[in-house]
Amino acid sequence: MMRAYPEVPEWAYLVVLVISLVLAILCVKVYPAETPVWGIFFALGINFVFLIPLTTVYARTGFSFGLNVLVELIVGYAIPGNGLALAFIKALGYNIDGQAQNFISDLKQGHYAKLPPRAVYRVQLLSIFIASFIQLGILNFQIDGGIKDYCDPKNTQKFTCPSTRTFYSASVLWGVIGPKKVFNGLYPILKWCFLIGFLAAFPCMLSRDGVLESM
Repeated sequence: MMRAYPEVPEWAYLVVLVISLVLAILCVKVYPAETPVWGIFFALGINFVFLIPLTTVYARTGFSFGLNVLVELIVGYAIPGNGLALAFIKALGYNIDGQAQNFISDLKQGHYAKLPPRAVYRVQLLSIFIASFIQLGILNFQIDGGIKDYCDPKNTQKFTCPSTRTFYSASVLWGVIGPKKVFNGLYPILKWCFLIGFLAAFPCMLSRDGVLESM
């Protein structure tokens, strides 16, 4: 039954890519984002490399993870002392992959529900276009005094913004302070934890396969 529905042409996705790329460049050029244009292409490139592997892991295991930490480390070294640029590039680096995975998941659910792929594509575009203005309006309302003590830890309505605080803390730690100072000065042992974590995976894999038990 699904074979009767034509797939979304590749050029339709390329149009979205080009428009998004142009808007991102305009944002860093028009607004005081303090972000170099090459950072946008870096975020796009790193997602191009990791999109298929991460999506494959997500499809097989149901576990998804983003590139935010990797992007933070690289940008922190490349643009030290710039928390705003790190936040902007991190947002791109994390959301490109995340939104792609969400869209693939929606297409898969649409396939099971016998929905035409082009209809799913159109609905996604329309919903994103409308939601962008609605979310921007809500955020402006909240920040401009619509909610008293917004993001304050003592907010009576529990609008304490935990995710936003995490985003801000990361921009300070990896952007303003920078990974060079973190790993070489504040916490020198941390740079070895990446290697330790990588090596620790092998005993777990061998134990899962029963290799250690047979020895």
